[in-house]
Amino acid sequence: MIILAICIYVGFKMGSPIVENFQVKKMFRFEATRLKNTDKDEVMSSVEKKLKDMKIKIEEDTLEIVFTDRGAGMPYIKAEYYRRVVFPKGYTYTYHFKPVGEASTF
Repeated sequence: MIILAICIYVGFKMGSPIVENFQVKKMFRFEATRLKNTDKDEVMSSVEKKLKDMKIKIEEDTLEIVFTDRGAGMPYIKAEYYRRVVFPKGYTYTYHFKPVGEASTF
């Protein structure tokens, strides 16, 4: 029983950042799609606000909006951040995430 409880605890601690990263990717895709009709600065401020609400710290120089083919192609948003998972007795594991969200074509 104790082993099962430990497995559930570790699974929850290790899985939460992965689920969070999927949410960031989904948000990036949504915001990149908004770039078709919305100003780049407005989308960037919206992304920064949502990341702050999610309590994700991304340095500004790693968060960027990129337009392929010199502005004529599909835009995408990319970033880079780290998420540390802390376990009892000082053991830590650090995830390094690089989410990218491309605008949908439809």
